[in-house]
Amino acid sequence: MSRIILFTLLLQATSAGEYVRGRRSDDNGPLELVVNGLSEKLTQLTAQVQAMDTKLTSKNQAQDAALVSQEAEINSLKGRLDTVEQPVAFTAKFGVQDIHGLGNDQTLKFDNVMYNAGGGYDPVSGHFTAPSSGTYAFFLMTMRHDNGDTVSLALMKGSTYLGTAYACCSQDATTTEAVTVHLNKGESVHVQMHGGTMLFGGPHTTFAGMKISPK
Repeated sequence: MSRIILFTLLLQATSAGEYVRGRRSDDNGPLELVVNGLSEKLTQLTAQVQAMDTKLTSKNQAQDAALVSQEAEINSLKGRLDTVEQPVAFTAKFGVQDIHGLGNDQTLKFDNVMYNAGGGYDPVSGHFTAPSSGTYAFFLMTMRHDNGDTVSLALMKGSTYLGTAYACCSQDATTTEAVTVHLNKGESVHVQMHGGTMLFGGPHTTFAGMKISPK
């Protein structure tokens, strides 16, 4: 009896082993196909990712090049903007008609500013200060006072004489002086008394100037 049971168990074990081996053998084919398919898909996806990465790198390089080009163009425009000359010119007169009690070397303060492009002229100090370097032209006109003597006005660059407007010898005598001079940024020009004690103000005495060249 025990031999029959043992044989039966052995037969069942053998059948189970063959079944298991059959299942494993049968499953190897489809599983291998699945693995191969997944491997092929993975290869394709890897190739696609590499292609996209290459394309993205190329696009980034193109964008970087375009950005560099745009920055260069912006810098060029900024440079051109810096070289564009802003107008510098002014005209100033006196707000009163009769001016008395003037002394030699006294700075005249033209308080009626008619025009001041560039903001170079200061009516408080009477000085024009160059906002940028270049060649400037200055004009000075004055009239001798009816009750006064000879009037002489000097155009000054710092302590250097540039020219003198001199009116004398007849009633209502007028004179005009014009000079050109190179000024560095920050240098100033003003008018001071060079002779006489009174003059006609208002529109009769005028201080004006303008930048005529950046060199």
